[in-house]
Amino acid sequence: QYSRERPREKVQSITGDGTNRYALPTDWETGFSSITYIEFPVDETSPALLKPDEVAIWNDGTSEKFHFKYRKPASTDTVRIKYTLRHTLDGSTNSVPDAHFEAVCLLGASYSCWMQAAKLAKPRSQAGALQGTVQFRTISDQYRSLAEDFLKLYYRRLGLNPKGGIQPNLEIFDID
Repeated sequence: QYSRERPREKVQSITGDGTNRYALPTDWETGFSSITYIEFPVDETSPALLKPDEVAIWNDGTSEKFHFKYRKPASTDTVRIKYTLRHTLDGSTNSVPDAHFEAVCLLGASYSCWMQAAKLAKPRSQAGALQGTVQFRTISDQYRSLAEDFLKLYYRRLGLNPKGGIQPNLEIFDID
Protein backbone atom coordinates (compact mmCIF):
# COMPACT_ATOMS: atom_id res chain seq x y z
CA GLN A 1 0.00 0.00 0.00
CA TYR A 2 2.75 2.47 0.93
CA SER A 3 4.61 1.83 -2.33
CA ARG A 4 1.46 2.65 -4.31
CA GLU A 5 0.84 5.88 -2.37
CA ARG A 6 4.47 6.99 -2.20
CA PRO A 7 6.44 4.95 -4.76
CA ARG A 8 10.20 5.03 -4.95
CA GLU A 9 11.38 6.94 -8.00
CA LYS A 10 14.47 6.25 -10.04
CA VAL A 11 16.07 7.98 -13.03
CA GLN A 12 17.83 6.15 -15.83
CA SER A 13 19.55 7.55 -18.90
CA ILE A 14 19.27 5.76 -22.22
CA THR A 15 21.54 6.39 -25.19
CA GLY A 16 19.69 6.57 -28.49
CA ASP A 17 20.35 4.13 -31.32
CA GLY A 18 18.19 5.56 -34.10
CA THR A 19 15.18 3.36 -33.30
CA ASN A 20 12.03 4.05 -31.34
CA ARG A 21 12.09 1.01 -28.98
CA TYR A 22 14.37 0.53 -25.99
CA ALA A 23 14.70 -2.08 -23.25
CA LEU A 24 13.03 -1.27 -19.97
CA PRO A 25 15.31 -0.88 -16.93
CA THR A 26 16.24 -4.23 -15.37
CA ASP A 27 14.45 -3.30 -12.13
CA TRP A 28 11.19 -2.33 -13.92
CA GLU A 29 8.23 -4.14 -12.32
CA THR A 30 5.56 -5.08 -14.83
CA GLY A 31 2.17 -4.31 -13.32
CA PHE A 32 3.63 -1.83 -10.84
CA SER A 33 6.21 0.50 -12.38
CA SER A 34 5.10 3.52 -14.35
CA ILE A 35 6.80 6.37 -16.14
CA THR A 36 6.84 9.63 -14.17
CA TYR A 37 8.48 11.66 -16.93
CA ILE A 38 10.71 11.40 -19.97
CA GLU A 39 13.15 14.17 -20.74
CA PHE A 40 14.30 14.45 -24.34
CA PRO A 41 16.53 16.07 -25.31
CA VAL A 42 18.35 16.26 -21.97
CA ASP A 43 20.34 19.09 -20.42
CA GLU A 44 18.37 21.87 -22.05
CA THR A 45 18.03 25.17 -20.18
CA SER A 46 14.42 24.23 -19.46
CA PRO A 47 13.80 20.49 -19.22
CA ALA A 48 12.12 19.21 -22.38
CA LEU A 49 9.55 16.74 -21.07
CA LEU A 50 7.66 14.52 -23.48
CA LYS A 51 3.90 14.36 -23.24
CA PRO A 52 2.44 11.11 -21.85
CA ASP A 53 0.89 10.24 -25.22
CA GLU A 54 4.31 10.37 -26.95
CA VAL A 55 5.55 7.16 -25.32
CA ALA A 56 4.07 3.76 -24.49
CA ILE A 57 5.14 0.45 -23.03
CA TRP A 58 5.29 -1.95 -25.96
CA ASN A 59 5.11 -5.73 -25.66
CA ASP A 60 6.71 -7.41 -28.66
CA GLY A 61 5.68 -10.90 -27.53
CA THR A 62 8.93 -11.65 -25.70
CA SER A 63 9.50 -8.56 -23.58
CA GLU A 64 8.23 -5.08 -22.81
CA LYS A 65 10.02 -2.00 -24.11
CA PHE A 66 9.76 1.78 -24.10
CA HIS A 67 8.20 2.79 -27.41
CA PHE A 68 8.57 6.36 -28.64
CA LYS A 69 5.59 6.99 -30.91
CA TYR A 70 6.91 9.98 -32.84
CA ARG A 71 10.68 10.09 -32.27
CA LYS A 72 13.78 8.04 -32.92
CA PRO A 73 16.63 9.29 -30.70
CA ALA A 74 19.95 9.28 -32.61
CA SER A 75 23.09 7.64 -31.25
CA THR A 76 24.25 11.08 -30.09
CA ASP A 77 21.05 11.62 -28.10
CA THR A 78 20.38 10.80 -24.46
CA VAL A 79 16.91 10.20 -23.06
CA ARG A 80 16.31 10.51 -19.32
CA ILE A 81 13.47 8.41 -17.91
CA LYS A 82 12.06 8.70 -14.40
CA TYR A 83 9.97 5.74 -13.27
CA THR A 84 8.48 4.23 -10.13
CA LEU A 85 9.42 1.15 -8.10
CA ARG A 86 8.25 -0.51 -4.91
CA HIS A 87 10.07 0.28 -1.71
CA THR A 88 12.18 -2.35 0.01
CA LEU A 89 12.22 -2.77 3.77
CA ASP A 90 13.90 -5.87 5.15
CA GLY A 91 16.81 -6.82 7.39
CA SER A 92 19.43 -5.32 5.07
CA THR A 93 17.70 -2.77 2.82
CA ASN A 94 15.48 0.19 3.59
CA SER A 95 14.36 2.49 0.76
CA VAL A 96 11.67 4.20 2.88
CA PRO A 97 12.61 7.84 3.54
CA ASP A 98 13.29 8.58 7.22
CA ALA A 99 10.41 11.06 7.23
CA HIS A 100 7.98 8.22 6.36
CA PHE A 101 9.41 5.44 8.51
CA GLU A 102 6.96 6.01 11.39
CA ALA A 103 4.02 6.02 8.95
CA VAL A 104 5.13 2.67 7.50
CA CYS A 105 5.39 1.25 11.03
CA LEU A 106 1.83 2.44 11.71
CA LEU A 107 0.68 0.72 8.53
CA GLY A 108 2.36 -2.50 9.69
CA ALA A 109 0.66 -2.18 13.09
CA SER A 110 -2.67 -1.72 11.33
CA TYR A 111 -2.14 -4.89 9.27
CA SER A 112 -1.17 -6.82 12.40
CA CYS A 113 -4.32 -5.70 14.20
CA TRP A 114 -6.48 -6.66 11.20
CA MET A 115 -4.94 -10.15 11.21
CA GLN A 116 -5.47 -10.54 14.95
CA ALA A 117 -9.08 -9.35 14.62
CA ALA A 118 -9.72 -11.94 11.90
CA LYS A 119 -8.10 -14.69 13.96
CA LEU A 120 -10.18 -13.86 17.05
CA ALA A 121 -13.42 -13.59 15.08
CA LYS A 122 -13.51 -17.38 14.68
CA PRO A 123 -14.66 -19.37 17.74
CA ARG A 124 -11.98 -21.81 18.91
CA SER A 125 -14.29 -24.70 19.67
CA GLN A 126 -17.93 -25.68 19.47
CA ALA A 127 -18.17 -26.18 23.26
CA GLY A 128 -19.55 -23.03 24.83
CA ALA A 129 -19.72 -21.47 21.37
CA LEU A 130 -22.22 -18.77 22.30
CA GLN A 131 -20.29 -17.43 25.27
CA GLY A 132 -16.91 -17.79 23.53
CA THR A 133 -18.16 -16.12 20.37
CA VAL A 134 -19.37 -13.08 22.27
CA GLN A 135 -16.03 -12.75 24.05
CA PHE A 136 -13.97 -13.29 20.88
CA ARG A 137 -16.13 -10.88 18.92
CA THR A 138 -15.61 -8.20 21.54
CA ILE A 139 -11.84 -8.66 21.47
CA SER A 140 -11.92 -8.93 17.68
CA ASP A 141 -13.83 -5.64 17.50
CA GLN A 142 -11.21 -3.98 19.69
CA TYR A 143 -8.42 -5.12 17.36
CA ARG A 144 -10.44 -3.98 14.34
CA SER A 145 -10.87 -0.57 15.96
CA LEU A 146 -7.14 -0.37 16.68
CA ALA A 147 -6.40 -1.31 13.07
CA GLU A 148 -8.60 1.53 11.83
CA ASP A 149 -6.96 3.98 14.25
CA PHE A 150 -3.45 2.97 13.14
CA LEU A 151 -4.49 3.32 9.49
CA LYS A 152 -5.86 6.83 10.13
CA LEU A 153 -2.57 7.77 11.80
CA TYR A 154 -0.66 6.34 8.82
CA TYR A 155 -2.62 8.55 6.41
CA ARG A 156 -2.22 11.55 8.69
CA ARG A 157 1.59 11.12 8.94
CA LEU A 158 1.80 11.05 5.14
CA GLY A 159 -0.55 14.03 4.77
CA LEU A 160 -3.03 11.93 2.80
CA ASN A 161 -6.78 11.85 2.98
CA PRO A 162 -7.99 8.24 3.48
CA LYS A 163 -10.64 8.91 0.84
CA GLY A 164 -8.04 10.07 -1.70
CA GLY A 165 -6.11 13.25 -2.33
CA ILE A 166 -3.99 15.41 -0.09
CA GLN A 167 -5.19 16.10 3.41
CA PRO A 168 -4.99 19.76 4.41
CA ASN A 169 -2.49 20.46 7.16
CA LEU A 170 -5.12 22.29 9.16
CA GLU A 171 -7.12 21.33 12.18
CA ILE A 172 -10.21 23.24 13.29
CA PHE A 173 -11.23 23.04 16.92
CA ASP A 174 -13.25 24.96 19.48
CA ILE A 175 -11.19 26.64 22.21
CA ASP A 176 -14.14 27.42 24.49
